[in-house]
Amino acid sequence: MASRGVWIVDWDLPQKQASQRVAFYRALKALRKKYGVENHMSSQSVMILHNQEAAKAVHLLARRYGRSNLYWAIPQTVNDLDNGAE
Repeated sequence: MASRGVWIVDWDLPQKQASQRVAFYRALKALRKKYGVENHMSSQSVMILHNQEAAKAVHLLARRYGRSNLYWAIPQTVNDLDNGAE
């Protein structure tokens, strides 16, 4: 895959299980430390990563606690779109 792409992981955790959300974010903190990921949260429930292994680990963790999606994205600029780039 192109090196300029990024992995995006988004998740949705059940609201009623506060203790499970706390456990998820503690485990996520450990994964971030393991893979050296800092400040790649675009929101509370979306993480943008350059490392596929880290992205898959976050995705699998989130699936244990709720729903999760994993995407590969290639950033585009307006010029790229105007020139027909994909």
